[in-house]
Amino acid sequence: MDRAIVYAGSIPLDTDLLSVGRNVKVGMGALASQLYGDAPAASGLACTVVSGAMSVEVAPGAILAGGVVDASLYGGNGSGLAADMTALTNQYLVSSTQTLAITLTGVLLTVYAVCSEVDVNPQVLPFYNVANPAQTQSGIGNSGSTLPTTRTGIVTFTVATTPPAAPVGGCVVPLYTIDVPAGASDLTGATIEPLAPFYPSIPTLTKGRLLREIRMDTSGPYTSGPDASILEIEQVGGGASGAGVPGNATNYVSVGMSGGAGGYARYWCKPVANGQVVVGAGGAVTSVGGAGNAGGDTNFCGLVVTGGGLSNPAGTSIAPGVSAQMGQGVGGAVTVAAPDAVDMVVSYRGPIAGCSYVFANGSGVAGVAVSALGASGPFGSGGANTNGSDGNAAEGHGAGGGGGASVDGSPHSGGAGTGGLVIIREWSGFAS
Repeated sequence: MDRAIVYAGSIPLDTDLLSVGRNVKVGMGALASQLYGDAPAASGLACTVVSGAMSVEVAPGAILAGGVVDASLYGGNGSGLAADMTALTNQYLVSSTQTLAITLTGVLLTVYAVCSEVDVNPQVLPFYNVANPAQTQSGIGNSGSTLPTTRTGIVTFTVATTPPAAPVGGCVVPLYTIDVPAGASDLTGATIEPLAPFYPSIPTLTKGRLLREIRMDTSGPYTSGPDASILEIEQVGGGASGAGVPGNATNYVSVGMSGGAGGYARYWCKPVANGQVVVGAGGAVTSVGGAGNAGGDTNFCGLVVTGGGLSNPAGTSIAPGVSAQMGQGVGGAVTVAAPDAVDMVVSYRGPIAGCSYVFANGSGVAGVAVSALGASGPFGSGGANTNGSDGNAAEGHGAGGGGGASVDGSPHSGGAGTGGLVIIREWSGFAS
C-alpha cells in the first residue's frame, strides 16, 4: 500500500491529505480482491417481508464490489486529484434499514443493489484570504456556498425483473430473488432466496473447520496443534495372521484358520498434550506348520484400546473320507479406558474370518482343503484363500491373513495380518 511522505517545514498541500485517502482506498480494494477475487461479496443486508404489506425491508450491511479509483475529480478549487478510472474493488455501505415496495405479482423479482460513490456532507468551509490574511473567507471567494466534504460508497436498491444500468464508476449487484404469488395482496406466501454474494464471515469460517489430518501407522508421541479445539479419532487394531498347517501322511490334508481383524472405534475427544500412540502390529507370518499370531492392540493416548485379532491354533491333519470345519479367526475387542474423556460415535469388535473347510472326496481319497478369506476391516482387505499353499497376506491396515492349506503332504505357513492405524483429525471449535 502506498503511503505519502511529508517533511517538516514543507508547505502542506491539499493533495497531501487527499493522497492519504486515495492510497488507503486502493490498498483496501486490493486486499478485498485477494479475499474474494473479482466476485462481489455482501454481509448483513438481511431481506425480510414487512407483515401485512407488499414490501420488504433490507437491513444495514456492506458490499464489496467492482468500481474505479475515482470516477471524478477528488477535491477541487483548482487542485485536487484527477479522476482515475482504474478498476478497483470498492466498499459500499448501507447504514440504515431500507423499505422496498413490491408492485408486481405472479413474477420472479430480483433485489438489485446499485452501488456508486457520491460526494456528501456539504459544509460552508473557511478559506484563507490572500488579500487580507487577517480575514477568513466563508466559502470559495467568500461566496458562502457549501462544498462536499466526504466521498462515500453508497447503495440504493431496485426491485425489478431486469437489472438497471450501472452508474459511472459503480456496479449493480443482484442480492435476492423474490417469488411473488399471483394476485398477492401481501408477501406472506412469497419466497425470498439469497444469491451468490453472501459469504460466511471469517470468524464463522474458523469454527468447525478441519485443520489437519494425521495418519499414524507406527507408534510414537503425539501432541495436538495449538489451534485445535477438538479431535476426531479413528483407530483399528492389528489383524491376526492365518494359521499354518503341518505336513501330512499320504492322502491326508490340512487347512488352517484365517485371521480375525482388529477392533475399530471412532470418537471425539479433547486435544492431547504429550500423549503416546501405540499402533498394533499385524500378526506375523507363522512358522511352517505353526499357530496363527495375534495382532497387536492399538492404544490412543490411554483413552481407547482397539484390540488386535486373536491368535489361532495350527491346522491339523484330516484323514481321507472325512469332512471338517476348522473354525473362524476372532476379531479384536474394543476397550474404552477413559469413558469420561471420550464421546464415542461407533465401536465394534473386529470382524471374524470365514470358516476354513476340508471337504471329503470319497473313501480313501484325499479331501479338498480350502482356507477361508482373512477378515477385512474398515481400512484393509483380508488375505485371499488357498487350497494348497502358504496362506496369503492381508492388505491395508487391521485385516487378517489367510490360513495355509496342504493337500500334498507339505507343511505351510499362514499369511500375515496387517498392522493397525490411527487417524487423527484436528478441528477448530464448532459454531454453537
